[in-house]
Amino acid sequence: YIALAKTETITLNISLNEMYFIHNLLKRNEESLVGENSEYSTEDHEAMRNILQNLGEAPPQLPRKENANVDLDLDKTAKGDGQEIYSADQLYAETKYLLFALLKNLPKIYIQQGENFAIEDVFEQAYQKINNEAILESIDRIKQNIELLCEENILTPDDDFYKLRKDTINELLNDEEQLTVKAQKDLDKLDQVLQAIKDHHLFLEEQFDAYKEYLTNVRQNCNSKISKKEKKKQDKENKKKQKQEKKSNKKNKKDKKDKKDKKGPFKYSHSQLEKQGIIIESEVPEDRRSSIFFVFSSSSPGIFNVVVMFSRRHISKISLQLDELLEMQHASQLEYETEFLTLNVNLLLYLLNRDFVS
Repeated sequence: YIALAKTETITLNISLNEMYFIHNLLKRNEESLVGENSEYSTEDHEAMRNILQNLGEAPPQLPRKENANVDLDLDKTAKGDGQEIYSADQLYAETKYLLFALLKNLPKIYIQQGENFAIEDVFEQAYQKINNEAILESIDRIKQNIELLCEENILTPDDDFYKLRKDTINELLNDEEQLTVKAQKDLDKLDQVLQAIKDHHLFLEEQFDAYKEYLTNVRQNCNSKISKKEKKKQDKENKKKQKQEKKSNKKNKKDKKDKKDKKGPFKYSHSQLEKQGIIIESEVPEDRRSSIFFVFSSSSPGIFNVVVMFSRRHISKISLQLDELLEMQHASQLEYETEFLTLNVNLLLYLLNRDFVS
């Protein structure tokens, strides 16, 4: 009903069962609506009575599958005995809304002028700058309504319809204020989202720094344990070498230097690693697996070289990095894939820790 009083082109989406329910409700209360004790006028009684008679009885409610939704265009030309049944208040509300829609499509200079704008000037600007046919057609409707409202003494041309201009401008100002408030709320929400993203980014940076620190400590700890054992071993050897001849002493020093830089090697057969669960999958033919060996060594802390041997022949090389394996373990990625092998990350770390650290 409110939409009907405001504009010509309003569409109502309603289900069939809703229409049937309203129809049935009107029929049941027909006496109170159009009876002698009704608060409506005689003309309204007659119009409503004719409508209800033409409609007849309300159809029954439909099953859910058949209850479709339809779009109804609200028609403001409803008439009784050829006469429109709108009140002066409805007519004024419609005129104000149409003028409001017209001003919304024009530059905001009219808002700045307040109620001091001229209605005829608005019409002229609309014809020049608006290409919407429906809005341009509403100008004729506004002019017709103004004439009717002047006859009802609601408006007067002497003040260029001041009441209409003032009320319409107030509507525009309220609308602008609501848009500003809404835009500010949307901006506040976006600020909150941005702050949440920044906080999460800061959290991730802190987690990343903590992880790097943890990884550095692990590598240093690994290197420290190896260095301490090697140092004790080296001290013993140095004492022993001091008693040896000069020639053998030089040779021993060279051997010790190589051992300090390089740890290992540790040799395992294919069947050993498979039995320990380190090798999960292997593309090596079964008849050749007994001749495959893996030689583990470390030239620097945290980096392990694996040489794959077939009998006595070097056929492949695998490079393992401690930080990469720890990162995979932290991310629950428990399979390390090579060209022809799939290794268990947890058991592989255990093997490296046992041989190179413990």
